[in-house]
Amino acid sequence: MDRFDLCRLLCQSPAGAKSGAPLHRETFHLPQGFDLTVDYGAENQVCKLEVRAETPLPEHDMQAFLLNLVPASMRGKEVARGLHIVGGFNVSHLIYEHVTIFITSTVDRAETVTVQFNNGNSH
Repeated sequence: MDRFDLCRLLCQSPAGAKSGAPLHRETFHLPQGFDLTVDYGAENQVCKLEVRAETPLPEHDMQAFLLNLVPASMRGKEVARGLHIVGGFNVSHLIYEHVTIFITSTVDRAETVTVQFNNGNSH
């Protein structure tokens, strides 16, 4: 099992820390040309994933990557979605029962995708 598979397996654990800074952070350098940063909370449970792409991937590729990383069965039912645009900065969000996905883009086209695991009480 490689480190990416291990990360994916850990993501399937119950959602992590309820508050405060992550207890541990690990970065995986992926062959697609970007890094995946994993924040672990209490009891080494994954609480947040972050992918930063200096050169944005085509939307289809990013969606396929996200679906592989956090499958629909792990996300739960979609609850809400939205888009906020301020100047050259925009944030879209998809809120599911178990995770919230934020996609942030800047005017220079850098893109950050953050997957926040919900603790069951927040949306």
